[in-house]
Amino acid sequence: MLSGIVCTACSSTAVTTESTPATTYTTPIVVTYPASPVELSLSSVLPGMIRLIGYSGTDFVTGTIEVNNPDWMPKIEESGSKVNITQINKAKLAASQELTNLWKLRVSDNHPFQLNIQNAQAEGHWNFSGLPITDLYADMGAAKNAFTFDEVNPDIMQKCEFVCGTGDVIAEGILNAACRNMVIKAGQGNLILRFGGKEILQDLNVMIQAGTGIINVNVSPDIPARI
Repeated sequence: MLSGIVCTACSSTAVTTESTPATTYTTPIVVTYPASPVELSLSSVLPGMIRLIGYSGTDFVTGTIEVNNPDWMPKIEESGSKVNITQINKAKLAASQELTNLWKLRVSDNHPFQLNIQNAQAEGHWNFSGLPITDLYADMGAAKNAFTFDEVNPDIMQKCEFVCGTGDVIAEGILNAACRNMVIKAGQGNLILRFGGKEILQDLNVMIQAGTGIINVNVSPDIPARI
């Protein structure tokens, strides 16, 4: 049940200039599993792109992060059962400043975990298909964020909370998240919620707090729902 170039005239010789590619810094990410209950926090304040997918592997988190300023390389902190990957920026960015900020992360499906996301400006592509997420919190800002649940969560997600900003937010295959309670605080961006999935695993209670953006809710006719 679902409720809820410059040219000069002083010479005839052609002058050409070539731009120098910006230097980038790529760091491999390898994080082993901490003690249970496992919690992963991802935080970024910079524009760019963050991609996350699941995989079957022994390490908890693997992948790469590429930036063109070493000061922007995220820091990894582990404390008890918590893993924090945090990216900060102490200097103000100029509007014309060239910026590279690309995260490519894989998270293992071996053990259940909680996931917290703080994403102020980067475009987010979050493929949670088959990941055993028990609690999900995502606070999003100015860019588009897309969440995909193509495969069923092998665990039960007790709560999912989305806090949306000015960017659009799309969630696909929500029933596959196996979530009990969903809280969505819509913002200025548009919100698309598609309640598709392979099966109904349990009742899902949804509360949506409207913002100024358009909200589109898609529910298949064969899903019993009360709105």
